Amino acid sequence: MKQAVILTDGQYKHTLAAARSLSRRYRVVCGAPRPFAVSFFSNCVGSKFLYPSPGSDPKGFVATLESTANEAKCSAVVPVGYEACLSLTRLHPGYSKVMLPEREAMEIAADKLRTMDFAKGAGIPVPETMQATGWQGVVDASERFGSFFLKATQGSGQNRLVRRFNPEDPGIPRKFLSGDVKAIAQRIVRGDGYGFFGLFNRGKPRALFMHRRVREAGPDGGASTCAESVWDEDLRRNGLALFGALGWHGVAMAEFKKDLDGKFRLLEINPKFWGSLDLAIASGVDFPSLLVRCITEGDCEEVTTYRVGTRFQWPFPDDFSRVAWQPTALGESMSELFSTTTKKNLKLTDPLPTFVQGCQLFLPAIRGALRR
Repeated sequence: MKQAVILTDGQYKHTLAAARSLSRRYRVVCGAPRPFAVSFFSNCVGSKFLYPSPGSDPKGFVATLESTANEAKCSAVVPVGYEACLSLTRLHPGYSKVMLPEREAMEIAADKLRTMDFAKGAGIPVPETMQATGWQGVVDASERFGSFFLKATQGSGQNRLVRRFNPEDPGIPRKFLSGDVKAIAQRIVRGDGYGFFGLFNRGKPRALFMHRRVREAGPDGGASTCAESVWDEDLRRNGLALFGALGWHGVAMAEFKKDLDGKFRLLEINPKFWGSLDLAIASGVDFPSLLVRCITEGDCEEVTTYRVGTRFQWPFPDDFSRVAWQPTALGESMSELFSTTTKKNLKLTDPLPTFVQGCQLFLPAIRGALRR
């Protein structure tokens, strides 16, 4: 009988990627805070469960996760989302079924301002960064930078490009201006986006991977909707130096921009599994399986080579959602979809998640049309 492994955050596409990978060797038990999670529809998931949101009820989440792991006799627990990783690090340190860093390393990686200070101390180039909490913080950032990226200090998906701050028409979410959300401002780095991805065992690299972003979800950035595997020595050195200095334990990614002078600058750390996980697996670095081996066996073989030039597209809803703000992108996305050389997360052997992802793309548009 296969060993059981728990995955959290079944609503994410990278949880689906992990489930498809792990199901070849393990029985996958998948959890999520809501029932309509894309991974729940995958035939690679053996059983499912719901848990309290780790963001609003971290204690309830940890208790449910631990009890489910015990009942299902799981050998490993793989937290996928940011809040799941943070809750386990803070509330259940030393839990033997997970592979997560020490709390201090996690807190540094989870706080973008602390990340920048730490990286500078480790000799890694970063963009000019300042605190920008509340109305006055945004005004000060505008006077210093002109145009800048405004980011919540913690969490993801809350970045805003501020081209020119106009107090009479801010165009910035109220939570930033009111000071309800702590924020930083970063000087804009012109250039291509890159990612460094790694699995570390007490700071020792066990697997690594790098990619270049080809397309992104929004006009001002966002998740990769198409990316390509690359190898770059400078990027590798920066990534290893960063996570080595942190003594990282588990998986993580570092987001970089390669500026017009060819220098990589660290933008932030993602202290968990990342959205483009499919690409690493397709290129030959099976991070989920390697992580589970580290949890169950104490270590795994080192994987530092992979196929360079592998291109991956996430069509639904990611790549095709770009059409909403860039109608001319339809042709490019369609061409990529039918390309025989570009890999996708569409599986004929596991079709239901694709149907659900298509619904995520089209149902909001249909609801909007019906309201008009």
